[in-house]
Amino acid sequence: MFERIASKWRVFVYNFTWDDYATYLNGHITKAALVIPIFGYAVIFNDYVTDELTFENLTNEVQTTFFLDPDARLRLLFFASLILAAGNLSYRLMRPHAMKVGESLEDYSEYFLNHVPSPAFLRLHREIQSSDFDPYTTDGKYNHDDWELFWREAHWSQSGRNLLDEDTLLEDLYDYQRVDYEQAKRRHKSVLLSILRETYFRETRKRRPQLTFCILLATVGYALLIIPSLDLTLRVIELTFF
Repeated sequence: MFERIASKWRVFVYNFTWDDYATYLNGHITKAALVIPIFGYAVIFNDYVTDELTFENLTNEVQTTFFLDPDARLRLLFFASLILAAGNLSYRLMRPHAMKVGESLEDYSEYFLNHVPSPAFLRLHREIQSSDFDPYTTDGKYNHDDWELFWREAHWSQSGRNLLDEDTLLEDLYDYQRVDYEQAKRRHKSVLLSILRETYFRETRKRRPQLTFCILLATVGYALLIIPSLDLTLRVIELTFF
């Protein structure tokens, strides 16, 4: 059993990436929380808001075992939004560049395939091939011949001869023209997707301590947000069934 737990932990650590927590750290709740602290100081001392949060009609004004006074409930909600906002801001500042391009592999791939020029693919290809480590995924083991075929079809010299020297192209891009790049992408989409999947996984594994910090911060915020709701739920259950 211990070996099974250890194995699952190793799998979790290996696959611990930013994109799996994008919704948790940058969802609708955390985005909305960015606005609340701006008006929070005006609201938190507002007697009308405090009175409305007593839920007297819902609980028939009956004292129950589970009870948070309105002031405590309001302060929990305020600090929950404050911490969630801090977590969302930290996420935006600390996330890797790949997450800024796309918060999912689908968005990242779509952006590259539709908006990025071919030298960007060459850079990603070289990063994979020149890495001192084995590829992180099976996608990183794509056939190098497939890449070369894409590159030859995507680029030609002005005289119409196939351009085989990648270094020459990068040294002087203005001496060459792009020919049928879109068609080459469609014909060799599989190898490009393999490059993008490998790159995205590798890049979203970076800055893991920062990711852990953001998750912990958001978790505290969510916990503070749940407490008032749980209190109200327990009060209603007690009044209804006991």
